[in-house]
Amino acid sequence: QVGSIWARDVTWKSMPVGIFDSEASDLNVINHQITDITGIGRMKNLENLNMTNGKIKRIPPDINKCTKLNLLLLEGNEIENTYNAEISENVDTRLLGNPVFDREQIDE
Repeated sequence: QVGSIWARDVTWKSMPVGIFDSEASDLNVINHQITDITGIGRMKNLENLNMTNGKIKRIPPDINKCTKLNLLLLEGNEIENTYNAEISENVDTRLLGNPVFDREQIDE
């Protein structure tokens, strides 16, 4: 079993094949070009997801299959809305620096 997967300052436009099929509990991809993380729900042991500073456009619906998820860091991406994302209220979710977060701040 893999504990953590780390990648920093990568030019990936999509997640490398096999990553979402790993049994890692922590996935950290920081400073990336990834736009879509559909398939993340296959990571059944995922507890902490840190994919900050990238190009992610949305949180996929299958994120709710990550039942062990405690921490979701998606700051500094391009997420416009969270309509289809069913994220448990027990998950510490951070979206600072995304259009969706910035709009919520303006609306308050």
